[in-house]
Amino acid sequence: MKRGFTLIELLVVIAIIAILAAVLFPVITAAKEKAKQSQCVYNLKQLSLALFRYCEDYNGCTPNGCWDGPRQWRDWSGCDGTGDTHLNSVTMGGLWDYVRNVKVYACPSDDRHVQSTYSINQFVGQEPWKMANTGPRKLEPETSGRASKIMLFFQQGRNDDGYDAWATNGSLDSIPDDIHNGGTTLSYCDGHVSCKQKKQLEVERDRGDWYTNSTYSLGQQH
Repeated sequence: MKRGFTLIELLVVIAIIAILAAVLFPVITAAKEKAKQSQCVYNLKQLSLALFRYCEDYNGCTPNGCWDGPRQWRDWSGCDGTGDTHLNSVTMGGLWDYVRNVKVYACPSDDRHVQSTYSINQFVGQEPWKMANTGPRKLEPETSGRASKIMLFFQQGRNDDGYDAWATNGSLDSIPDDIHNGGTTLSYCDGHVSCKQKKQLEVERDRGDWYTNSTYSLGQQH
């Protein structure tokens, strides 16, 4: 005679499945996030290489860090104005000629559904309103000898606008993100890309590591 499952046996099976799901779900979630983090690292590598190529084509000068005024101030990511993240159009950006793939400009873990989620270091990108007084910024003299410490791009966080106007001790919008398991991705001016914990990035920032050579003395005061 065929015998079916008893209610107790069925409940035991369901309990075992629930336990396995509880154990495996965090593992699967972590693996998915790790894959997104790897994609984010790849994106920043591509953007960094694009900026280096831009500098080669423009006599060593970096692209604009942000938009200001008329459209001739074309910034690196196509932002329509500082703070107007949702108006970003990367096809209008200075690096579009070097990276013609919209997906490269956004972190896959960022859920804001905007074209660009990365920011450039304010001391690397040109500031259009200051160029009349300071002249164009050239990457090599600004980073020589300290390129491995000076941040270039990073996944800034929820207040991203393509231009990282950071300062020490958490002022302005200088808040590193914690989007990737408590940290975020960033690239440096020597081309390497890392994913670091938020607290570690805050130490780098407040220590003055991210200042370029022409402003490095400011960082040494902290």
